[in-house]
Amino acid sequence: MVQLAPVETYHAPVSLTECLECLAGGEDNMVLLAGGLAIMPLLKNRSLRPNVLVDLSGVAELRRREIEADGTLVLGAMRRHREVYDDPLVRTRWSALADATSAIGDLQVQNRGTIGGNVVFGTVLTDLKQVAMCLDASLRIVGRAGNRKVSARDAFGDAAHALLAPDELLESMAFPAPPPGSGSAYRKFGITTNGRPVIGVAASLTIGADGICTGASIVIGGLVPAPCDARIAAQVLIGQSVDHEVIAHAAKAAAEEIKPQSDGRASAAYRRQLVRAIGQDALNDAWQRAIGTS
Repeated sequence: MVQLAPVETYHAPVSLTECLECLAGGEDNMVLLAGGLAIMPLLKNRSLRPNVLVDLSGVAELRRREIEADGTLVLGAMRRHREVYDDPLVRTRWSALADATSAIGDLQVQNRGTIGGNVVFGTVLTDLKQVAMCLDASLRIVGRAGNRKVSARDAFGDAAHALLAPDELLESMAFPAPPPGSGSAYRKFGITTNGRPVIGVAASLTIGADGICTGASIVIGGLVPAPCDARIAAQVLIGQSVDHEVIAHAAKAAAEEIKPQSDGRASAAYRRQLVRAIGQDALNDAWQRAIGTS
């Protein structure tokens, strides 16, 4: 039987206050356990050997889901993927978020994995970072020294940006209410159907009553060192009467804007082709949702 790496101290806090007390203890080599899907395999193969393990699964405050007075959707960091994509309001108003959470891993992963774990864990090859950037989300971070808020674009768009201090915790993610006439979508290509994205494209469009695009965002993941906020490609759409030709032009511009890398999963040239194809699909979905036809 495979045994986990031995841990000197195990904490199972039941409140956010207890979590912060654990973090303030100053213990070296502490690991926070959210869904455990990334951490548990590392504990099993002993490549991760923490002295202190803090299990967040019992903290109800981190599982919250609220709609604030201004329409902002607030999801606790421990909200599970399936809880997100099963939410009818998320599927309707923040569709890209529902698309992404439904495409992370298999059903077992979706039942256990958390949105906070997905964005905090070190790898750049996740789905939610580019979606959070595209939807202008903000991260609410708590610590013993106080609380702070940081935009997802600042947090994830700069690989050199340290998201959390040693005594801080991601408490929730906040997604502002989309303007009227808005739609969003997320599409990805992975080596396996629900695997980490070789390329993942999040797109959001706002379409006026006259069919003119008044707002657009395209963020591309699967890139190293960080997702790309394709602002030049988004500007291709602004002020245009959107149709399939305009969408194809924007997807081509996005493919030209990124600086992809070659690795064992795909060449840079292939990634550009994926952005053209996947980006066109994501933009088309976002457009159809914005005009209310899907």
